[in-house]
Amino acid sequence: MTFLQQSTDSFTNAYESIREEVRKLQKRVEKQTRTPLRRLRGNVLVKRTQNLGSDARKQIAGGVETVLGHLQIASKSDLERIERKLKQIDLKLQGVENRRETRKSNGPARSTVTRVRASRSTS
Repeated sequence: MTFLQQSTDSFTNAYESIREEVRKLQKRVEKQTRTPLRRLRGNVLVKRTQNLGSDARKQIAGGVETVLGHLQIASKSDLERIERKLKQIDLKLQGVENRRETRKSNGPARSTVTRVRASRSTS
C-alpha cells in the first residue's frame, strides 16, 4: 500500500468516525428537547400566545388591504391577478401573430369569393 493510499484511508476513517459522532449527538439532543417542547406546546399560555399572534397577523393584513384600497395602491394579489391576465393576453397575441406569419409565408390567402370571381372572368 502506498503512502497516499494509507493517508486517504486514514482520512476516510476519521471522517466517518466524526460523522457517526455527530449523528449520535444529534439524536441525544433531539431526545433531550422533545419533552420540553411537548410541555411547551401543551401550555395554555403558549397556545393563547400563538392564537393572539395569528389573530394579530390577520387583522394587520386586513388593515393593510384597507389602506392600500383607500390609497388606490394595488396589493400583491392584485398584481399577481393582473400578471396572469397579461400572460393570457400575450399567449393569445402570439397565436394571432403566428397565424399571420403562417399566412404570409404561404402566400396571400384567397377567399372563396375571390376564387369564384377569378374563375368567372376566365370563362
